[in-house]
Amino acid sequence: METTETLVPSPATATTATAQTLEWEACTRDYERKWDRYRERRSAVFPITKAAIFDALQAVGVTRVAVEFEGSGDSGQMEQATAFSGEEEIVPFPKACIEITRVDFDEETDTREEVSLRDAIETIAYDLLEQTHGGWEDGDGGSGTFVFDVAERSLTLDYDERYIATNSYVHEF
Repeated sequence: METTETLVPSPATATTATAQTLEWEACTRDYERKWDRYRERRSAVFPITKAAIFDALQAVGVTRVAVEFEGSGDSGQMEQATAFSGEEEIVPFPKACIEITRVDFDEETDTREEVSLRDAIETIAYDLLEQTHGGWEDGDGGSGTFVFDVAERSLTLDYDERYIATNSYVHEF
């Protein structure tokens, strides 16, 4: 005859495990609330920053900006920002400055600061990459181009994600 032993945790062990679970759940809820507030603050700031960028570009006669980026192996950066006037005429990138609001996940209050137009464009590009393709700089990474169309006041992201695919087969005959 076989016997089966059932291990029953002691009341002290069960209480400790329950307390740890409750603490973990509370930390998770706090983090989720913080993340939700961060997303709300970032969403509120985005249209204001976008409008300020387009206003500044229009004021200096730029019709389009193309920003190329590249990322892989745990790093990524904006590679090149090109300003256009008209359809295809490349012009020097404007030296204008604008005021933007920076939203930091670890800070409860946002900060206003004056930055170059190029920095504002790169900031919004990094933020959008984080929102749409988090991890674009990891592993095989990703690359692409942001296009700011001043006349349409549109911002488009053309994104290419790289990965290695492996198909493995085992055959036994």
